[in-house]
Amino acid sequence: MFRTTTSGIPFFAIALLIGALPGTAEAYIDPGAGNILMQAVLGGAAGIAVLVRIFARRLKDRLQGRSGDTAEGTEDTQQK
Repeated sequence: MFRTTTSGIPFFAIALLIGALPGTAEAYIDPGAGNILMQAVLGGAAGIAVLVRIFARRLKDRLQGRSGDTAEGTEDTQQK
């Protein structure tokens, strides 16, 4: 019966913050800032690569019928 609507406060706050920002940034950017940005991008790419590798290995193990609980190298010791 009663219709709930979302509050316009978050939109208003974001619009207020954007309006308060200056149009141009009159600041000096240190050469080290580029290195930090490059390190963040490369670190993020490495993290994504690790996640993809883990996901691919789990998917491959699942498709081959292996359980994901066994660690690498423990299968040889358990068979003896």
